[in-house]
Amino acid sequence: SLGSGDEVFEAAKEAIDSWQMFNHSMASLHPVGIDTSLQTCVAVLFRGYGLWILNPARILYRLSESSLRDGRVRQFGFAYGTLPGHIAKGEECFSVEIDTITNEVQFRITVISRPGHLLSWIGSLIMTREQKRFRRLAGRAMKSYVDLKLGVEPG
Repeated sequence: SLGSGDEVFEAAKEAIDSWQMFNHSMASLHPVGIDTSLQTCVAVLFRGYGLWILNPARILYRLSESSLRDGRVRQFGFAYGTLPGHIAKGEECFSVEIDTITNEVQFRITVISRPGHLLSWIGSLIMTREQKRFRRLAGRAMKSYVDLKLGVEPG
């Protein structure tokens, strides 16, 4: 959880739009500071197991705040689709959501993919482990951004 309430949701939306989920040691975004508008192309440089892998992608769609899930959860975010040269083939959606009943704010990564490169076929177990590691680091980066934005002491 990123916290609860509208202030947390607003800070989390800002974090999504500024790619904060990539603000950690495992990944870096190129070009830095790019926006999240439709059709924007981006490359993510991933580091793991002594390898550096550049993964190109294009933003396919955005979730506006009016996007509802289960009739009670407002969502905000975007999804990108992989481009040739990406280690996987598929789509990743990065979103934040607020439950309109509990006011709980969550960060979510939804991935639909399959190996798209010989390395990922060979190392599918490693790739799965690295995806889990990325999720943890991305969640921490989002929480840190929201807390800093709202003046919450780390802890």
